[in-house]
Amino acid sequence: MSKSFHGPLLSAIAVLVLTGFLFLLHDVRQVLIEVPPKFIGHTPLDNTTSSEIPNIVHFVHFVTPPTQFEPTAQLNFEFSHFVAIYSAYLYLQPDVIYIHTNAWSEVFSQAKESPNPWTRIVANLPPVTFHFADAPTFTTSGKAVENFAHKSDFIRTAVMKEWGGIYLDQDAYVLKDFAPLRRTGFQNVVGMEYGGQVGCAILLSTPGNELITRYQQQQDSVFDGGWITHSVRLLTTLVQQYSEKEGQVLILERNAFFPLSWRPKDLRDMYAVDGLGMYDAWAAAAHSKPTRKDWNTSYAVHGFNSALAAENINFGIFGGITLDYVLAQSSNFARAVYPAVKHALDNGVIPLI
Repeated sequence: MSKSFHGPLLSAIAVLVLTGFLFLLHDVRQVLIEVPPKFIGHTPLDNTTSSEIPNIVHFVHFVTPPTQFEPTAQLNFEFSHFVAIYSAYLYLQPDVIYIHTNAWSEVFSQAKESPNPWTRIVANLPPVTFHFADAPTFTTSGKAVENFAHKSDFIRTAVMKEWGGIYLDQDAYVLKDFAPLRRTGFQNVVGMEYGGQVGCAILLSTPGNELITRYQQQQDSVFDGGWITHSVRLLTTLVQQYSEKEGQVLILERNAFFPLSWRPKDLRDMYAVDGLGMYDAWAAAAHSKPTRKDWNTSYAVHGFNSALAAENINFGIFGGITLDYVLAQSSNFARAVYPAVKHALDNGVIPLI
C-alpha cells in the first residue's frame, strides 16, 4: 500500500470505529481504455464539490417497451419491489426517491390509481418521483444491449454521475440509515461481495467525482454482453485504482451490503423457511441447512433475486417473497425486512387484507 493512501485509510478507520462497523478491503486489477462520455444527461446538483453524499435514492424499473398492440406499457410493481422501496423510504428518509423507467410519462399518474396494490402504494409514497430514462439499445460500437439488467447498468452510472446519491437495485433491502456512510467524507462508498469483487447493486456517490465519471464513461467500450464485464468487474477495477487517491472511495467489507451471495447455499441461508417438511427433506439430502443470520453489522442486504428461479423450493408453502412469507418471520430474509413491513402495516401504508 502506498504512502499516499495512509491518510484516508486512517481517517476511514477512525470513522468506522466510532460508528461500530466494518473494515476496508480492496482487490483485483484490470487494464481499461478511456472513452468519450455517452448516455442521457441531467442537471447536476449544486453541491458537486461537497464531500457529503446527497440523500437521494435511485431505483431503475424497466417495462416491456410499448408496441402497436400495447401502446402504453403500464408500470407494475411486485411486493418484493415494495419492500425494497419502502425500506429505503423508512430508514434513509431521503429527499427524493427517483424511479427511473422507460415507461412513458403518460402512465406515471395512472400508477397512483393502479388496481395492483403494490404499484399503487409505491406510486403514492411521498418522496417517490418517476423519471423517464431512455434505455440504451446499442453501444457506440454497435454491440446490442438487450437484457433489462444491462440496460439498468447504463442508467445507474448515468444518474449517479449527474445527480449522485444512493443507487439501489430493486432487490436491495435497506436495514438501517446510511447517514454515517454518506458523511464519511469519501466521494464514493462501495461494498465487497463474494469472490473479492465490488458489488454494484448498492452504490453511494457524490455527483461528478472522478471515479463515478470514469465508470460512466468506460461502460460503453467495455461492454461485451457478459453479465458483469461492464458492471461489477469494471467497478472493481476502478475502485482498485482510485482507492489510493485521498477521499475517493471507502470500501466496506462484505457484511455491509452483500452478506450473502447468489450461490445455492447462500440463497438457502437467506430465504429458506424454517421447519417445513418439504424443505427439511430437501436440505437433509443436500447436507445443508440454513444458518441463522445476525444482520446487526449489515446496512443493507442484496437479495440476488435473479438467481431465485432455481431455488423456489426455499420458500415452501409461501411460493416466493410474499406478505405472508415476511410476516411469518421464519427465514433470515423475512426476519431482516420484517420491521419495515410491520411499520408499513402499523401505519396503514399496507391495507389490512
